[in-house]
Amino acid sequence: MKPKVVEIDGKKYIVLEDGVTLKDYKEAIIANTLQENENKVVESAKKLGIGKTTIYRIKEQSGRGLLNG
Repeated sequence: MKPKVVEIDGKKYIVLEDGVTLKDYKEAIIANTLQENENKVVESAKKLGIGKTTIYRIKEQSGRGLLNG
């Protein structure tokens, strides 16, 4: 299940909902950060305070094409 993302005053918020796993939220946060940074992994990793290999690993594990939007 994909988390709901809402935009208020130009800022994006991820809504907490029943049935959505921590993994789903993690993927949504990374996907949104990549989108905001034009799919630049290094910039997104710095903004999130994680390593770029973490983004690549989560992308690979998700099978959802996080880098492709």
